Amino acid sequence: MRYINTLTLVSLLIPLSGCLTDSQADSVISFEVLSTEIAPANGVLENRKSEFIYNQYAFDEVVSRYSSEPVSPIDFTRNQVILLNAGGSPDGVTGIQVDSVEEQGGTLSIHATEKIAGEGCYVAATETSPYVLVKISSAARVRSVVVDREVINCNAS
Repeated sequence: MRYINTLTLVSLLIPLSGCLTDSQADSVISFEVLSTEIAPANGVLENRKSEFIYNQYAFDEVVSRYSSEPVSPIDFTRNQVILLNAGGSPDGVTGIQVDSVEEQGGTLSIHATEKIAGEGCYVAATETSPYVLVKISSAARVRSVVVDREVINCNAS
């Protein structure tokens, strides 16, 4: 009887030994920049926003507003597309970039940086609306978008 209880305990522990903790299960997800500009192709300046695109119809609509470049169809069973728009920017935002995408517990966190013109930088007299359109190699839903701001000093030292 003791042999059977030990065998039962061992058979229960073996599957558990392969489980990862939440911190071990976190992973970096690959992404591809599809388009990045300082203003949408249609010239319409928009407010700051994040847009999550999960199907081809929505993707085609966004691409028609933002990019004049043709893009290939996306396999939305394995990927999704995220649009990050810094919004109409009179304060010198010169661009936005995605730095990383991480999966944590089945949801995604996106980390991005807005570049801001600092001391000595030329700032266009017209308002811009920088954006980035990114394909993410995961169908998991986005839980958070964190956008940092980085001031760029253009004065030569």
